[in-house]
Amino acid sequence: MYSYQDVDLSDYGDEDEVGQKVVSLTNKGLLFERMIFHTCREAGLVPMGFSPTSSIYGVDLKLFLRDYTYAPPQNYANMPSLARQTLDFIFTPFIGKEVGIELKEKASDDYGQSQLEWNKSSGWFFMGAQDSYSIEKRTMLKKANAEAKINEKWRGKPEPKLFGYLKRGIPSTRVSEQDRNFDKNIYKEDEYKNDGYISIIENYYSGKGCPYINIANRGLFYFKSDPLGLKMKFGIPSFRNSIKGGTRLRFRYKPSGENSYGFNAAMKVYGGMRNSTVNLMDDQFIMDLQEDAILCSNAPYPLQQLRKKYKP
Repeated sequence: MYSYQDVDLSDYGDEDEVGQKVVSLTNKGLLFERMIFHTCREAGLVPMGFSPTSSIYGVDLKLFLRDYTYAPPQNYANMPSLARQTLDFIFTPFIGKEVGIELKEKASDDYGQSQLEWNKSSGWFFMGAQDSYSIEKRTMLKKANAEAKINEKWRGKPEPKLFGYLKRGIPSTRVSEQDRNFDKNIYKEDEYKNDGYISIIENYYSGKGCPYINIANRGLFYFKSDPLGLKMKFGIPSFRNSIKGGTRLRFRYKPSGENSYGFNAAMKVYGGMRNSTVNLMDDQFIMDLQEDAILCSNAPYPLQQLRKKYKP
């Protein structure tokens, strides 16, 4: 298995045209996302106009890949192998699709964060982005009694100081050090285990248009479905069946930027994960994807140019 730990990330920590922002060398997750994006773009697999989003709610990576579920005409399939290899470049008998891929550095990363807010009448409750898939994620968490469990775990604690400031229109950056430390010390990180969260994770990322996920130290997996047939071609496993333990919800006080903080809940997996058969961190796998994508009749312009270059 390719080792992501051998990668030098220093070339991806400066400001460039991708993402239009500076990525700190201390944020390894964003550096891995940027590295994979650059590698795939150089291979011609990134659709024109796509760049990584700076929002945690967007699509991390979009690729044009061959659809392995599409079967070419039978008369073509019956041709001798050498003849097919030659004709591939002439007739381009395959088709491809654009697909979104979620990117993570480690299996232990967060999967679908939600902002936590508090008031006297409701206690703790979920808030966050207003896109349809984020709203659906919070609805499913509520149905799984996640809000009730958070309130149960943090029951009997004094009122958090942050929301008194926010109610008066004062941002978290102006909360006094004493009150900030009060919230940090009173509301310690806690968790609730529920293996039903795996369905929420699958629905959330599939709803974002990401049927696949690549974890730098584990490889490529599919969520609810495998629309391109990557399991058939490369043997990639499902995310659900690769988790050794289960899923849990972690909730905590969370610093966010300089002198800012809030409260946050995120789904996580525990017990580790089995490795996939392939990984987007592996240059050879990228080359394999490129070679097949070149042969698609609807390949984007960069791949068409590569096809002309290697056409026999």
